[in-house]
Amino acid sequence: MTTAQHDKEIQSIVSGRSAADEKITSGRRLKSLARELQFTEVYRRHENDHPYVREIMCLRQQVPATLMAIEEGDWFAGRLDRATVGIDQERGGLTDAAYFCQFEALAKELNSADTPDSLRKDMQFLLDFWKDRATYVKCRKGFSQRLNAGLPSDDYYSCQEISYPMYGLGGPCIDYHKLLRLGMNGLRAEIRRQMDQAGKADKDKIDFYNCLLDATDIFSQAAMSYAEQAQQRAKSPGSPASAKRFNLIAESLRHIADQPPRTFHQAVQLFWLCAVVALPRNYGRMDVYLGDFLAADLDNKVITQAEALDMTVSLWQLIIARGDNFNNRVIVGGKGRPNQPNADRFVMLALETQGIVRGTIPQVSLRWHEGMAPALLDKAMETLVLCQP
Repeated sequence: MTTAQHDKEIQSIVSGRSAADEKITSGRRLKSLARELQFTEVYRRHENDHPYVREIMCLRQQVPATLMAIEEGDWFAGRLDRATVGIDQERGGLTDAAYFCQFEALAKELNSADTPDSLRKDMQFLLDFWKDRATYVKCRKGFSQRLNAGLPSDDYYSCQEISYPMYGLGGPCIDYHKLLRLGMNGLRAEIRRQMDQAGKADKDKIDFYNCLLDATDIFSQAAMSYAEQAQQRAKSPGSPASAKRFNLIAESLRHIADQPPRTFHQAVQLFWLCAVVALPRNYGRMDVYLGDFLAADLDNKVITQAEALDMTVSLWQLIIARGDNFNNRVIVGGKGRPNQPNADRFVMLALETQGIVRGTIPQVSLRWHEGMAPALLDKAMETLVLCQP
């Protein structure tokens, strides 16, 4: 299916469901069900396809539907609106993993006196459709009778069982260093090499690699859509500093849509937008994959130290806006890192940022080792003092 055909399919999905666009007046963030209904219909149409074909079709719908607008003051594009129905390796709820539906939230809205009657039919439809299809439900059904008896509850927070299933792919972290080294075009080239080695006879592998190529296109389309948005924001009335920032965002997005980054801003934008699109909530050895870009831009006077700090504070704020106290890990420091002096410059920047933001998100971990730069340890102690309640 071509992108144009897919877009036409999506546009036709919710025809006749005007109730989905009505506002819910109970005060919750959920304002309509159009997005959830679209996702559900895409899933239904591809339910019997191969799992990775079904997944890529669902992601084509979900990604543009959940990306939120760039806000004034942001240095990077990439805000995520968390859907009530969708696909996510670990959305954050106790049972919201893989294909998920927030049953309790929908049921609460369904039973609320403030919910318009015209929306109740759509809510009930979603509850009925996903009650046998949500991944955690299928997992539960797959447990043996003995296992279900030993794991009687999924409510980790309220109950006191000896063990819990804990659904989801907890703590995934992609190879951001490789991502920044290759960029989307480099990843596409690697995928095509694998396709050539597989040979045309291995249809399953070829189909899988085509889905991987589709995934890179989903990212590139998201980047270009954001670039257009940033360019329009730059033309809107505002301060010269705001216009300059939006122009920088647009320029970086156009570049990283396909190419590997050349600057610190481009590197952060590629890493962050990929994290938002691909949905991992942990960010790995950030000093290793960002340190060289930071050092090069500072040494070549592409950015000032103050601008680097502003950018990193903005990144931290985007991570905070994403939420989830149980993830959002940033690891810095440690022995044996490549280009350690450059990495340490980012460590110092991250610690300074943490002292400004002063929160539990992101979870910044500094790896101490014998022989580490004394200035880093001093900065870490200073940051701990600043972050005391």
